[in-house]
Amino acid sequence: MYPSSELCHTQEQVQIEQAANSNLANVRAIATKAADMWRLEGIAAIGRATRSSAVIKQRAYARSESSSQQTRGLRQQRGS
Repeated sequence: MYPSSELCHTQEQVQIEQAANSNLANVRAIATKAADMWRLEGIAAIGRATRSSAVIKQRAYARSESSSQQTRGLRQQRGS
């Protein structure tokens, strides 16, 4: 399961705050790197959501087209 963009954004903010509030250089460096990684994962999550939405729309369109073709076929059979 992939994290959502909302989760990624929240975690990015947590890491930014941790970096800002730490007195230790190594903690700041790690938290800053973690924030960057959460930001990148958030971008990927947005891409996944966009692709998923496009696939759902495409499948719905294909189903409606198939249904329309079946309806036309039934009308033609009845009319014959």
